Amino acid sequence: MYPEYRKREGRFLRGTIVFGGSLVGLVAIGLFLSGVLGGGGGNSTPTTASRAPEGPAPARDLLGPTIPAQAETVSEVSPAPTLRTGNVSYPEAESEYRAGRYQDALDLFTVYTEEHPGNAWGHYMLGLSAWKAGSLDDAETGFRTALEIDPSHLKSRNNLTRVLLDGNRPGEALPVIQEAVSGHPESGEAHRLLGRVYHNLGRTEDALRAYGDAVERDPKDLWAMNNMGLLLIEAGRFDEALGPLARATQLASSEPVFQNNLGIALERTGHYTEAARAFRAGLASDDTNEKLMANLDRVQALRESPGLAPVDLGELASRFESRLSPSEPELTQTAPAGEPTSEATDTAAPPEVLPADPH
Repeated sequence: MYPEYRKREGRFLRGTIVFGGSLVGLVAIGLFLSGVLGGGGGNSTPTTASRAPEGPAPARDLLGPTIPAQAETVSEVSPAPTLRTGNVSYPEAESEYRAGRYQDALDLFTVYTEEHPGNAWGHYMLGLSAWKAGSLDDAETGFRTALEIDPSHLKSRNNLTRVLLDGNRPGEALPVIQEAVSGHPESGEAHRLLGRVYHNLGRTEDALRAYGDAVERDPKDLWAMNNMGLLLIEAGRFDEALGPLARATQLASSEPVFQNNLGIALERTGHYTEAARAFRAGLASDDTNEKLMANLDRVQALRESPGLAPVDLGELASRFESRLSPSEPELTQTAPAGEPTSEATDTAAPPEVLPADPH
């Protein structure tokens, strides 16, 4: 029923402890003395006790992470790392993940799930570790196995959706996340991920509705707001993008992605001064961001229309909040945005937006 995860070479020995190269020298000396002191000649056959013990398995047979030596050392030789498998505990494997050692966590959770194949959380953490380590295949297998054990496991369903999106498979992700939303309608994260899937499928109105549903359930879902603003920018609906991005930057002013995308929306509505301010705010948090620097350089060269009404970002943020109230029209029922508001914007270089929720 349960899969055997792909084995990784080079690091685990099952049931074997290796102390280091010095042990080989000790064994060789022992064999020599055994032959000399015991009277054995060059043609004598060594006894069982005098034969050198079998060495470790070839490197191609080793699996898993190297675990630092702990209690088992030999005082006469320099201790080497102890290699072991078996009896891996969940907290031990999880601690590697939390320390950011994702490959080691993946190796340990591979062993853990072999020993506890019916534990959905073990397969979930294997999938999470594999995803962070860059192995989409193992990640997908881990999350799908967790869902076989527990079909209601929301975290596995959400993260399987992310893995499929990372693999450019939004069509396959759609039924996965639709089931998450159906089974957990209260989950803002599931609605946001549904929005991302629709976004990737080019279903703009469905994506906007899902992002709006996410913010209704969690009014501080900053990535849902950013994703909504990004999608509206991509659709050329720059005025509508201002509201969610203004609210996102109001709640998280130090996030460079939000500030950059707000700056783009402001630029494309002709508010170059405010756009420059947003780009500078982003650079205050990430002064090496090349997209932000290029966007700031571009907008500083543009001349704002003297008759353009000032923009009140605080008011736009408040208006965005109120539009998400169930008693108000849905955000997606808005009039299509018009063309850029100034000739200077028409001739500007293409803006550099930053991505949707990467998590």
